[in-house]
Parts: sequence; structure tokens; C-alpha cells
Amino acid sequence: MCRPFTHAVICDFDGTITTVDTFWEFIDTLCKKEVIDSAMQRYRDGEISLIDAGLAMIESIPVSDLPRVDAYIETMTIRPGFDDFIRYLKEINVPLIVLSGGLHYTVKGKLAPYQEFIHAIYSAELDTSGEYLTVVSPCMEPNSYLDKSTVLERLEAEVFIGIGDSFTDISIADKCRYMFARDKLLEYLRENNLPHIAWNDFYDVIAYMKEHIFV
Repeated sequence: MCRPFTHAVICDFDGTITTVDTFWEFIDTLCKKEVIDSAMQRYRDGEISLIDAGLAMIESIPVSDLPRVDAYIETMTIRPGFDDFIRYLKEINVPLIVLSGGLHYTVKGKLAPYQEFIHAIYSAELDTSGEYLTVVSPCMEPNSYLDKSTVLERLEAEVFIGIGDSFTDISIADKCRYMFARDKLLEYLRENNLPHIAWNDFYDVIAYMKEHIFV
């Protein structure tokens, strides 16, 4: 970010902006079953990490299959209220920053129609220069292709507002003054008595922001 903001919204993509975790649907759609079975068996046997299993699957996909990736992106469903949410943020001049543990190709592809409303997207890149897809990330962590906490430390804002749904968002929860949580993230924060705001769709987020944050 070129200058500090008073507030900034940090939002996950898979299962947050989209209605389901699109990463694993991406794998199931584009990767051969035998490759998936082999990689997951090696993970279950403790030979490789879950991230390495994912890399093995992604990097088995030929670059020539990119048209299938584009077709898959079209099937992703955006969570209700997102259109109104991004317009609301633009109206009050609050930047939306997407931090995704998924793949930039799919994230950017799906969010292309909303480009003018998004300040930045951080996620792992797909290198398509070779015969097969290759994942390139500036900072991986054991459970995600993007270390969200490391990226967040590089951003500048007086108040961070987080929105997420999974374990990959736990690392930013304690860095956000407000943390909107659903699904696995909500369960974790509740079980550990950590601050959170439960939400179902982006209409819930807008309503809370109007009543409690941007009054």
C-alpha cells in the first residue's frame, strides 16, 4: 500500500467471497484421479505435507489445460451481498485487500469484474511458461500457499477489519480489531474464546459495519 489508511478490509477468497472452497474443487475438476489418490496417500502416510500434496496435484496439470481452468472459473459462485459490499466500501473510501491461500489465476479471474473496487490481491501465482503449471509464492506457510500474517505485517492501516472462514485466517485474527468469522474459523475462535463477529453473507457484514464501525 502506497500510503496508510485509517481502516482497511482484509478478506479471504475461497469459501469467503466464494460460497465454497474453490481450491479443492479446482483440483477435483482438473487433476487426474490417480494423481490425487497418490498425493493424498503420501500425505496420509506422513511422507509429505498437505501443501506439498497440493503442489504435486497442481503441477501435474498441463498448461494446455488452461482453457478448462477458465471454464471452471465461470462456475464459481460469489457469496450473496458481495456486490453491495464492495460498492459500500468504495463509497466510504475503505480499501478492500484480498488475501488468498489459493491461486492468483483463479482469484483474479473470478474477481476481474470487480477490479475497480479492489485495492490489491495477494495470492500464489501460476507460472505457465513450461509444459505444466507451476506454483510460485513469495511466502508459503505449512497450511497455505500464502502466509497471510507476513503479508499483513507489510500493509499499513490504523485499523484492520478481517473477513474469513477457515484455519488459514487464524493467523490474521489477532491482528484485526474486528474479525468477521464463519464456518471453521468461527468454530475455532468460539472454542478459544477469541473476539469475533459471526456472519453468513456480506449483507450481515454491511449491517454490522454501519451500526458499529462506520457510524
